[in-house]
Amino acid sequence: MLKKVDLSAKLKKSELKEMLDGQLGYDLGRAQRAARDAGMPIIIVFEGWRYSRRSEIVGKMLQHMDARGLYVFTSTRVTAEEKKGPFFATFWKRLPAPGHMVIYRHSWYFLKNQIEVDKETKAVNTTFEQINAFEKQLTDGHYCLLKFFVHVSEKQQEKIWKSAVKDSAKAWKPATEIYSEKDAYDKFYDRYLEMLKATDTENAPWHVIAGDDVDAAEFEVQHDCGRNQ
Repeated sequence: MLKKVDLSAKLKKSELKEMLDGQLGYDLGRAQRAARDAGMPIIIVFEGWRYSRRSEIVGKMLQHMDARGLYVFTSTRVTAEEKKGPFFATFWKRLPAPGHMVIYRHSWYFLKNQIEVDKETKAVNTTFEQINAFEKQLTDGHYCLLKFFVHVSEKQQEKIWKSAVKDSAKAWKPATEIYSEKDAYDKFYDRYLEMLKATDTENAPWHVIAGDDVDAAEFEVQHDCGRNQ
């Protein structure tokens, strides 16, 4: 799945702005309003490599959406107490109401990887089969579930990491990482590939986004959201 992604795709900022100010931005807002009027709850999952600029992609998307009934959550905020309970309990509690939307900057996928890599985490792990079953319950219950994985090259990840280290406003991030993908790109490539293949289902397929060029990535995400909702 990852080898087929064209990481050379590029888009000029001026071109993206023109599209967002026009039909693309309109389609995104229209899709959200249509889902709200239909009472359809929406869950959007954003996973991907560290330093793939997912926060920037999510932030740009939010600029064209109605903030009412829209929530952004990250599983990095899951407390130690919550981690001691059933794996999916945290996410069941945060399901959107009919017509509302939840965007996961990190989701159950991130939490699973964190538990596996952080050897000091005392929590019961889950399996991909259980994740598939959880997502099947959601889609069977008429939740619209969109899953995005932002893929970047090792070279691009290194570039963004160096930029973060030099930026006083972002330097805290590399210093507080639980684990470093940057130093084990091949290892995490295999981990993510396994995850994508095991959980790319008919009811909840993955949308793999080329993330080396953030403007092209923003276009793909917003285009897919406007088309699928």
